[in-house]
Amino acid sequence: MSGDIDPIVAARAAAAALEQLPAVVWVFTGPDHVAVVANRAARDYRNGSRSHLLGKSLRTSLTPENRPLIELLDEVYRTGVTRTFYETRIRVDDEDRFVTFTASALRDDQATVIGVISYMIDVTDSLLAKHTAQREHAVLQALQERLLPAGLPVLPQVRVAARYRAAGNELAAGGDWYDAVPLDHGRLAVSVGDVVGHGPGAAAVMGQLRSVLKAALLDRGDAIAALAQLEHFVRTLPPARGSTACVVIFDPATGLLRHATAGHPPPLLIEPNGSAEFLSSAPSAPLGLPGPPASAGVASLPPGAAVLLYSDGVVERPGAPTEQSRQRLRTVCEEAVARGCSPTELVDAVMAGLAGETLPDDVVLLVVSRPATDIAPLLLESPATPSRLTWLRFHLRHWLAQVGVCEDDAIALQIASGEATTNAVEHAYAAVSPGIVTLSAELTVDSTVRICIRDNGRWREPAREAGQRGRGLLLMQQCTDNVHVHRGAEGTVVEMTRRVWATEADTAEADAAEADTAAPTTSDAAHAPSLSVRMVAAERGEVAVLSGDLDAAGIPAAAVTLRTAARGGALPLTVDLTRLQHVTSTGVKLLFDLAAEEISAGNKLTVQVARGSAAHHVLDLTGLAALAVLDFSAAS
Repeated sequence: MSGDIDPIVAARAAAAALEQLPAVVWVFTGPDHVAVVANRAARDYRNGSRSHLLGKSLRTSLTPENRPLIELLDEVYRTGVTRTFYETRIRVDDEDRFVTFTASALRDDQATVIGVISYMIDVTDSLLAKHTAQREHAVLQALQERLLPAGLPVLPQVRVAARYRAAGNELAAGGDWYDAVPLDHGRLAVSVGDVVGHGPGAAAVMGQLRSVLKAALLDRGDAIAALAQLEHFVRTLPPARGSTACVVIFDPATGLLRHATAGHPPPLLIEPNGSAEFLSSAPSAPLGLPGPPASAGVASLPPGAAVLLYSDGVVERPGAPTEQSRQRLRTVCEEAVARGCSPTELVDAVMAGLAGETLPDDVVLLVVSRPATDIAPLLLESPATPSRLTWLRFHLRHWLAQVGVCEDDAIALQIASGEATTNAVEHAYAAVSPGIVTLSAELTVDSTVRICIRDNGRWREPAREAGQRGRGLLLMQQCTDNVHVHRGAEGTVVEMTRRVWATEADTAEADAAEADTAAPTTSDAAHAPSLSVRMVAAERGEVAVLSGDLDAAGIPAAAVTLRTAARGGALPLTVDLTRLQHVTSTGVKLLFDLAAEEISAGNKLTVQVARGSAAHHVLDLTGLAALAVLDFSAAS
């Protein structure tokens, strides 16, 4: 009991404990922080004797680099409040160290502050190890992202969405994959897999297996045959043995779904009514290991249904029975479908169910759905006048969103089609008798958008300088995979194709309510953004804020406003394009002319633009940055 403890023994024990503490402890007295006590860790810090500091003021003994520690001790001595600096850099023997430094008030029997007790832990090694692990994790994640597909295909009667989440452990990621491959006759093959192990080595093996399986699917077009070919490859690659894979081949024309697994959890089929069941198949061994070969099954995917593929990290987690995790996955999917979730929302709902968990393994999700209704090809017919160009772009933009094309592809296709329709307006018909321009767009079974622009006029050479010709055609070529221009007695036909990838966000349902692409009406032109120019005074000259579309319809008026503001280049001018939705080659020509006028007067045109916007794409393709300053800071 406490009454039986010898005070002398207790004091000796306290002194011994202080002496043996691994942390650095100093005790200072008075406002000048005179060192009066230092334990062994303090005297021998970094293998150098510090005993000579005893009896000296810290103000005189501390190097200038470590002055923040003096300020900390001053504050604690003045206020009596304990303070801590975390992972603070100090300089010791010409070497940078990182410490966590705590200072507390030393009080006498009357609770008056008479000094400061400091407690310091060197965290340099652990901090460097943490930073090294973070760098390695970042490299691993970048490697994993490079090895996964760059995008998902967009097909007429199929929706695909996928998500990947790395393991919670810094270097536990790297072994899971997913893929989606368009096959012949409009079929789609999707796969997920899991490689044994983690880290860069597993990521490298994963990349090999995904590539081999993709090639086998393209070559054989059959799930079992592709897995057999992958099995043969795995037997030649010891680090890949024990990997698992699941393959599904879907034919949207018939709704038939063929699935095969090699040691992998079965797909989950979600019916239109919301009920979900795991597809049955015979047990199979992982790739490269003895046991039953890959098993196959057949199911039907009716309109409105979906099938979910996933890695074992979703249903196999420490502390949770596999059957319980499977039931949880089924419930989440049933509830998501009952809410009318799109494929993207479905995979996000499953990921949200894992939120907050530290996953010991990667998680991969891939969902294939068969929409209840198909999106029809786009067909638009309009008078070939400048004012109708925005109307055409309006409908094309919404059709591409309905199809599910990613933003970069959609912007490129809008730029290309905008140039083709502008050519029809400017060169096909005389201004006094405008004709008709027709725009059609369709999505093919190989994830390609084909756009065709037709007119019935006769080509007239543009009334512009020779050096300015061809920029529109150049933009079309740079924004598409193929461009064919056919000019004949009955008019001009421009055909363009571009391989497209799926958007990250599933916007089809929202956009369907905004635009009736099957039967466009004249009233829809009200949605089309006309060009407006608003001048704003700035510290350096004026800023011209452009909104809408910078095309042939609005350029004449805009050119007058901009040149008046710049006084023909004599005054510095900034053009704000962050609110623009579209820029044509004629708009680019205006910007080039303004830039040249500014340079001739000793100034430089500044163009404010949002990264990734249509304006940014056009200016990047045409090289305006060589003549003007592109400013991305103004974009919100």
